[in-house]
Amino acid sequence: MSHGAAVAPRDRSTGTTLWFEFVTSPAGKTVPGGLLTGANWMSAVHPGRLRLDEELYRSAFTEAGVELTDLRRIPRPDTDYPEIWAHV
Repeated sequence: MSHGAAVAPRDRSTGTTLWFEFVTSPAGKTVPGGLLTGANWMSAVHPGRLRLDEELYRSAFTEAGVELTDLRRIPRPDTDYPEIWAHV
């Protein structure tokens, strides 16, 4: 699997950059047909963590020109990582 161009939309309220990277097929196709992955690897209790929410995700995807089919917040009992955002 190869990696395409990364896109970095900004959260306008904080100026924080959100990174999303297109992951493409072995043939090197980017879009259409590529997949998109992302992660917030900072613990929820860290003072510098950006609180992700539905509006922020939708705004970032729109700014990146990505068609979002489904977005879901999945709560978790882990206090460091209390939620997962799944997107298609």
